[in-house]
Amino acid sequence: MLRPYPGDLTLTRLFNEVLSLVKNDATGVISTEQDEQLYTLYREEISSLVELVVTEHAGRLQTTQVEIDLTPDEIARINEGSPLEIDFAERGVFGLEEENLRLLGLEVVDLRFAGAPPAGASFMDLVFEHGGLSRIFHEGVVHVFKHYNQKTRDPLRWTARSQNGTLTMHQPSPAAASLLRALLTGDDGNLMLFARPSPWAKFSVRTVFQGARVPLSAVRLRLSYEYERTVGSSNWRAHQQAQNARIGARYANLLHRQPTADELRAGRELLDLGYGDGDVASVVFRLHEQEAQALEVDRIYSEHYGRVPNPAERAFWSLQLLDGRSLAQAKEYVQLVNDAVFEIYARQPTYDELKLYTQLLDQGLGI
Repeated sequence: MLRPYPGDLTLTRLFNEVLSLVKNDATGVISTEQDEQLYTLYREEISSLVELVVTEHAGRLQTTQVEIDLTPDEIARINEGSPLEIDFAERGVFGLEEENLRLLGLEVVDLRFAGAPPAGASFMDLVFEHGGLSRIFHEGVVHVFKHYNQKTRDPLRWTARSQNGTLTMHQPSPAAASLLRALLTGDDGNLMLFARPSPWAKFSVRTVFQGARVPLSAVRLRLSYEYERTVGSSNWRAHQQAQNARIGARYANLLHRQPTADELRAGRELLDLGYGDGDVASVVFRLHEQEAQALEVDRIYSEHYGRVPNPAERAFWSLQLLDGRSLAQAKEYVQLVNDAVFEIYARQPTYDELKLYTQLLDQGLGI
């Protein structure tokens, strides 16, 4: 998908022509006729690049579609008005040998209500918004593209409107997004290749009601997309497995456990965005710092008492480390408090006792 351009991107011919016109005119002003000549030259320069890109992709794309049912949990979240994000790639929607995916359409083909559907002037909109960050896997590499910035007012949006038993789709127009039309004439299908987002993205889902709210009971989507067939063994699943191994190594090293499915998804997104293993490790530690400190507490009790700390001990001392208490002082206090409580009560300390005796030690008082 991304290859070195063999031509000249410096527009040297255009620059030299402008320089010649200015030198040969005493006023240094370009006439309307000369301006038209420069525009024609500019079109020739850019059109050669555009035609090369279109030719590169011509005939390699295939089209398909797949239907997806929202899960009961997802429908419940929509009904509650809770935030819902869907990542079709993470759901395993796309084929293992499909890459360079481009979204053609997103439709709601079946929508059912738990009560009487909106009627009369009332209606319900089920809205899907593209997160604006497309990931495209091609030839063993993930490329990330932003479709709009923070100042963009209107993100890519697909809306299904249900009113009086009729379901109507409102689709975004890719033609409006393509600037290539000004530079290259020809088949709209080829032009739209470069205006379409990737379906490998996060889609937010919400409802908008005109009238009384009616809970949903079932939603089925149809996703249409273009793709290229993967050549060789470097498919998306193999890429994902390699990333999972890298992320798993960070969790094993820091937290002595394997990551959950959600943690793997978050880690893969960081790697796809260009962050390294060290960055992933830093994020893991920040997100699970108390869990990491709890492992330090486990080591303290293992060294001093040959046992694991009870829940109160683990919770209290991990919070102490999280709040900035040094590991050396924590080790000292653990031994002082545990030995004192065992000597008096012949048992392990409670959370309140740990808090009380630690405050006494911080004040310089004995136990």
